[in-house]
Order: sequence, then C-alpha cells, then structure tokens
Amino acid sequence: MRYRWLGSALLVLAGACAAGCGGGSSAASGGPTTSVTPVGSTTPTPTPTPSPTGPNGIASLAPTVALSKVSAAAAGQTSVHITGTVAQGKDTLGLDVQAGLTSGQGTLHLGGGRVTLRLTNGTIYLNGDVKGLIGLGFPKATATATANQWIGAQAAATSLSALLNFTDLVKSIVTPNGKVVAGRTTTVNGISVYTLVDKTKNGGTLYIATTGEPLPVQVVNAKPREKLSFSQWGAPISVTVPPKVIPVPSSVTSAAP
Repeated sequence: MRYRWLGSALLVLAGACAAGCGGGSSAASGGPTTSVTPVGSTTPTPTPTPSPTGPNGIASLAPTVALSKVSAAAAGQTSVHITGTVAQGKDTLGLDVQAGLTSGQGTLHLGGGRVTLRLTNGTIYLNGDVKGLIGLGFPKATATATANQWIGAQAAATSLSALLNFTDLVKSIVTPNGKVVAGRTTTVNGISVYTLVDKTKNGGTLYIATTGEPLPVQVVNAKPREKLSFSQWGAPISVTVPPKVIPVPSSVTSAAP
C-alpha cells in the first residue's frame, strides 16, 4: 500500500491557511469519544476502547477478504494515534498525530522545523517555527513574522484537515494501489501481526493485529522511506482551543492558488 495522501495534503497547506481564518465556527461538536478542553483545564490520559482478546483468524482469510475485515474494523473506531515518517521528495516528514471524527491534533516535523496542528469545531489551527512554516511554503519574511503564533482556517475549505481527520486517514490506510497478496505472521513492537502486501511497484506492507480486532498496527514502504505506526484506536481526544489566533498574513493569501 502506498499511502501518499500526506504529500497531497501538505502541498495545499499554505493555501489552506489562506482559505479563511478565525477563532472558530458553528460546526457540529465531536462524538462521544471526542471532547474539547477549555484553555487551562487538564487533558485526560487517553484510554483505548476495550476490544475482545484472542486470535481473530485474519491470517486464515483470503487477502481481499482480510483487507475487507480490516477496513470494517478500522471504520468502526472513532480515533487513532499515528506516528512515523513519510517521504517528501528528498526530505522526510515526521508526524505524531491523533485523528478523530471531528477533531484532532498533532505535530509535523519538516524542513528542519516544527508545525503543531489542532482541529476542533470546524476550525484548524497551526503554529510553527520559522523553518517549519517555510517548509509549508510560507515566504521567509512571513514565516519569521508569524512564527510561534496560532493561525486558524476553516477546515471545510481546506485539505489540511485530512491530516487530522479520522475518516480520511482510515480510507488511506486500507486502500492499496494495486493487487494485494498474503504475507506472513510476525511481530511488531511485541504485537503479533499478519501482513498484506501491495504488489504495485513501490507498494508497501500493511501489518494487522492477529488478536482482538484486526486493526492496522503499521504500514511500511521501504523504497520511499515511509513508515507509519497506529495505536490507541478509539481513544478519547481532548483538543484545546488556542487562546489567541492571528489573521492570515496577506503574503500567504496572495500566494495561494
């Protein structure tokens, strides 16, 4: 499987900021496992939703049937924690994000810098250092002037929200580029897993838990240097709304497509 949607989302990042900024919107609130924490409150420790234990039989299924089972299991969750790296040309994007049905948060590392993201109530916020903002396409002067400040954009008008949107993430995780064949049983970080392999050129390997629900544990694309790990399926996500949001810089707006 080649999960290259991340690159597509990042290409429109600067344009996402220009799509519209503000302190929030009237979007629907999160579901039962998603909450918004007011500034200054304590964020609870995420607790995964309990799931049955014991062998799930995923390794005995035909590849297409197994992938269907994985897709259904993942779609039945409400959130996931993703960490890893994705190739971006000659560079590497590092990410650590929590994605939920209507909210999410996380950090990207690119261009030698850092960008923090938060999604809640229909608004996505970003806060980056100079190198991180330049890596997103901000002009150097604008990146310097807006570094370490929060910028908000309406999530519905951008593609950036795909980085924190659970539904988009799950679809990308379980959608291969081509024919999928059976792999083998092994372990990842002490977890028993079964693999499905995308036979497309530069395709990857999806690692699926063999006990409990057949949920993705990891995906690896060796040639393009991509490796993503998945955990805390169904855990609550608590997002804090930034206390101050600045307007979109005119230099970013004028540069947007």
